[in-house]
Amino acid sequence: MLMVGTQTSLMVYDVEENADLFFKDVHDGVNVITYGHLASIEQPVCVVGGNCSVQAFDAEGSELYWTVTGDNVSALAFCDVDDDGQPELICGTEDFEIRAFKNE
Repeated sequence: MLMVGTQTSLMVYDVEENADLFFKDVHDGVNVITYGHLASIEQPVCVVGGNCSVQAFDAEGSELYWTVTGDNVSALAFCDVDDDGQPELICGTEDFEIRAFKNE
């Protein structure tokens, strides 16, 4: 899977099948992209960070998650920070904050 973010959209391609999976308008833009599991969602998701927000999309492009951050998102990662066996979404923003989202 190849994920491409722009100032206004997200495009996801299946490189093995040479096919578009989805195109989505993302009004807050896409500064950073990651792919993984959120504890509250069973299937893996494409997570994007933009202008003060984080959004997650499934393989069809449906928005499954949205939240607000304190500033523009500059880094995203999945990490089990509390050793409970479930990865948390870690978000770094331009206001020098690092946030961990758990079970949201």
